[in-house]
Amino acid sequence: MTQISRGILSGSVFVRRAGVVLIALLAAACSSPDADADGEAHNTSAPGSKMQMHVFTCEDGSSILTGLSADSFVVDLVGSAPEDRETLTVPRGRARAVDGRLTVAIGKDLLHLERIGQKGGNEHLSFRGKSCWR
Repeated sequence: MTQISRGILSGSVFVRRAGVVLIALLAAACSSPDADADGEAHNTSAPGSKMQMHVFTCEDGSSILTGLSADSFVVDLVGSAPEDRETLTVPRGRARAVDGRLTVAIGKDLLHLERIGQKGGNEHLSFRGKSCWR
């Protein structure tokens, strides 16, 4: 591999990573400043409140953004390329929380979200075979 092709490939990886970081920053800016103050952000959206977004980084390098508002649950799957993006929205009633675990039926798929640790410092999300952490 030539020096030029290495530079082009590393630039391509940088652009993809920069895109994922930009999406994560935008999502963080849209969430309320105290979204995780009580460790129950996915369970406590009051009617009429803004959507609280959470960014999960997956083992394959992709990201999953989740959001829960007064009437809907949104899952935004972000791949390494813009065309790999998919947004799914379901009614809030499909999101069930029990003992710190959230399960959401999205079509034939189930999304599982679990808090790890006593104060919910880490969260693990699994969806469509992906394992992601926040």
